[in-house]
Amino acid sequence: MNNIELKEAIGSLSEIKLDILQLVADGWTNKQIGFVRGVDPNTIKNHLREVADKLCISRASRAHLAVEYTKWRLAND
Repeated sequence: MNNIELKEAIGSLSEIKLDILQLVADGWTNKQIGFVRGVDPNTIKNHLREVADKLCISRASRAHLAVEYTKWRLAND
C-alpha cells in the first residue's frame, strides 16, 4: 500500500478505530484499552482485525499496525 492509499485507508476509519489505533501505537494492550473504553478486550481485538483488513495487512501484528499509523500521523502533522 503506497502512502496515498494508506492516508485514504486510515482517514476512512471510524473515530473509535482511530482512537484504538492511537493507543496501540502508544503501547497499550487490548486489556488496557478495553478497560478504559469499558468493553471486552476481544472487542478491541476485533476492531484491530477490521483495521488490518482495511489497511490490507494480513495477520497484522500490533507493531505493524502501530508503524503504519505512525507513518500516517507523521504525514498528516
